[in-house]
Amino acid sequence: MPASLSSSHGPAPGDMQLPPYHPRRRPRTAAAPHTSTSHSHPHSLTSTRAPTEHTIALDDGSVVLHLRSSARSAKSLPTYFEKESVVGALHVRAGRLEGVHGITATVTGRVHTGSRPEDALTFLSESVSLFARPPGPSRRVSVANIVRPSTSNGAHGRRPSTSAAAPLAGLPAGPAQESPSTTAIRTFPLCISLPREVALDGHRVKPPETFIEKRTAVSVQYELTVTLSRGMLRSDTQISTFIAYVPSTRPSAPSLVRQLAQEQHLPVPGPADDPQGWVTLAAGIIKGKVFKARKVELQCTLSLAKPLAYTRGSAMPVSITILSRDAQALDLLAAPAALSLRLRRRVRYWAAPSARPREVAWSEATEDVASATWWPDTTPAPGGVRRLAGEISLPRDLTPTGGVHTFSVSYAVVLFPFDAAGFVAKRPDAVLSEAVEITTMHHRGHGTHQHAPQPPAYGSRHARSASGGYEL
Repeated sequence: MPASLSSSHGPAPGDMQLPPYHPRRRPRTAAAPHTSTSHSHPHSLTSTRAPTEHTIALDDGSVVLHLRSSARSAKSLPTYFEKESVVGALHVRAGRLEGVHGITATVTGRVHTGSRPEDALTFLSESVSLFARPPGPSRRVSVANIVRPSTSNGAHGRRPSTSAAAPLAGLPAGPAQESPSTTAIRTFPLCISLPREVALDGHRVKPPETFIEKRTAVSVQYELTVTLSRGMLRSDTQISTFIAYVPSTRPSAPSLVRQLAQEQHLPVPGPADDPQGWVTLAAGIIKGKVFKARKVELQCTLSLAKPLAYTRGSAMPVSITILSRDAQALDLLAAPAALSLRLRRRVRYWAAPSARPREVAWSEATEDVASATWWPDTTPAPGGVRRLAGEISLPRDLTPTGGVHTFSVSYAVVLFPFDAAGFVAKRPDAVLSEAVEITTMHHRGHGTHQHAPQPPAYGSRHARSASGGYEL
């Protein structure tokens, strides 16, 4: 097999600097609830913003890859959303084209669970041909076929001029003794459409979002590789870069009552005012002792706003009703600071067989990624009953629900026993749990006029190097 003569990667996983996103500040009062289910309006990409240019080059500058993406900065990892294509141009010094039979660009998506080849599952592979030499006797590249490199020609895919040209700006001109035919630059436009679904084992699913976290053994990575092929007994040349991918997922619309409240900037209607807009779970019982002496029992009924899918960077409305015959226990435990409701993420993946088969199995990594904030519900309640309203603010760096074959990300809202001084729960285990979905886009008709998925903020939950990039 032909060896790779030289290769160059773009930002490596340890140097990935993903674009920073800053949510809009919003007013908050300590005692009053918020007025909508999405209280922050994260910045969304629009079609009017100019694409970002990225440059990846071999060490000697003889091969340069230019890309355009939706990333915020040229220093960031090239970022592409669902329905977007990987667009750019390859610039090659003519001398590097000697003996090249073809040039192919390939985007691959893989799930990695280790460093061995068998630890990688390829779920996506899209290739396009940028150049194919016609059959027949080998010939040198004519100066007449060399084109002046141009960002517009390469990036926009227009047919380049056939006039002779000087080397690409920023590229080494080459040794003085080289002829113009070997130092001139040839440009090959590049455009790869990314599929909205991939098929594995008879199932079609959306490609998952790029996922790299230092504390999790599994990762999902996308890579663009351009190969200059020379055939048998000749060395190929490759240039490649990692890219980031963001799928488009959105919840269905909430109830009409809640939409009306959103439009009028009113508090979110609770289950009593909007019964069609909430899912009420079966009641859970919490038992324990107060001040190590008196046994108490409280019944908790949790409600979640419908639909059970929420956009990252927004807020999840929640409501809870607590019943008890012990008035003192209610005063102590049915308080905002005592409630413990969390959003739990589960990453599930399959590790490839190793030398010790007992270690081979589905692995899971769970983490509580957000907690609810509570305030007293103003709805009148009978004696022995307390009602509280609240929300879970969803971090903007949450990985959306999804997965492919041996990898999945899922979420659940979990209620735990009260956390208050003087109370000891009989069992510390979760009392209630309900699966929910995290999406990248708001529902259709949402007032943010969103044109693209909510990009992750890539905050503290992701492993980052000192330069702000990812670390594996």
